[in-house]
Amino acid sequence: VSLSEQTSELNPAVVARKILRTIDGQTDTKMSYTYSKHYFHYMVKSNLVYLCMAEQSFSRRNCFQFLNDIAGRFETSFGERGATAGQYEMNEEFHRIMQNQMEFFSKHRDQTHQVKEEI
Repeated sequence: VSLSEQTSELNPAVVARKILRTIDGQTDTKMSYTYSKHYFHYMVKSNLVYLCMAEQSFSRRNCFQFLNDIAGRFETSFGERGATAGQYEMNEEFHRIMQNQMEFFSKHRDQTHQVKEEI
């Protein structure tokens, strides 16, 4: 069940749904998939799945830092409500937080990535 969603230019809905169908949401884990020129990263924490899409140039570490940040903010905002919520129920309340954090993490990428771009 999707509780909230925020996308940018590429609409990853079909790929994300395929990935979500394969995930065992009962076991805390982290995984990444490649699709075209994008990576889909997900983590399962406390029976909730957090998924993001990023360009290949965006570091895996930053993506999982983003997901950890979002998971913490989600848990702080909603607590146990996430376990019983309906699809997109938290979208109205949470999409602005996701958008702000996406912008923050995009602007504050790994310093090693910035050095590589400068070289």
